[in-house]
Amino acid sequence: LVCACGRDASVAPLAAEALRKAFGVYDEMEGSQLECDAYTYAALIRACVKVGDPERALALYDRMAASGKPRVERTQQVFAVAIHACAARRPAADLPKALQIWSDMRREHKT
Repeated sequence: LVCACGRDASVAPLAAEALRKAFGVYDEMEGSQLECDAYTYAALIRACVKVGDPERALALYDRMAASGKPRVERTQQVFAVAIHACAARRPAADLPKALQIWSDMRREHKT
């Protein structure tokens, strides 16, 4: 469901509403016993980038690691969309943050 809302975020007239719905589902999951997985986080991060909100995408990436719940393993897909969010920052790409994410990936996946 989050992914479907995220896909709608790429359609300009639907973008704001789609992102609002995606985060509504996310908030509902966080408030219940349902656990958000890496796929959920990747879909939300991607949706934020699609609507031009890379700051929110990166805040979600950081929140994923700082969660009080059992930590969700960040997958290569999560790292890739987070680095894409760094590239989407304006007025210029956020290279230091991208390098930090790259370092996180190497540390967590021992590559």
